[in-house]
Amino acid sequence: MIDDGRNSQEQIEGGLVRVKSSIVKQALSLDDIWLSQPSLWQSLSWDKPQLKLWLICQPNIILEDNGQGDESSLFKTNTASTEAQPNIGEEIAKVLQGIGKPMPLARLKNKLPAGMLATEPMLKSAISKHPHLALTGPLVRIV
Repeated sequence: MIDDGRNSQEQIEGGLVRVKSSIVKQALSLDDIWLSQPSLWQSLSWDKPQLKLWLICQPNIILEDNGQGDESSLFKTNTASTEAQPNIGEEIAKVLQGIGKPMPLARLKNKLPAGMLATEPMLKSAISKHPHLALTGPLVRIV
């Protein structure tokens, strides 16, 4: 028997991926995005401001405001290359190598280079993806 909760979650995730893919193909207004997936927004119980917030929070998606109000503003893919953005995992590794010992995750966030903003979940994700970093309890260490 299929788990409806898991199936529903997969449908929602697939819908969100489709939304992001459509923005990669062409810039879209909030109305265009809203009207393209009405059942998805209903499943999530989202209204337009929630959709706009989610889109603004997505990496590599930017809101291009042309000064004529929200209706004419477009969401598009950030054309700046991802290589230009610093790799959080590499920056964490540099900090730990410089200090020479494990460091609590909470303190590590303050040791990142100026201008690099990262939330705790972003740090945890970067640590788990980096081949030479590990999170052991509250401490981040080089392995």
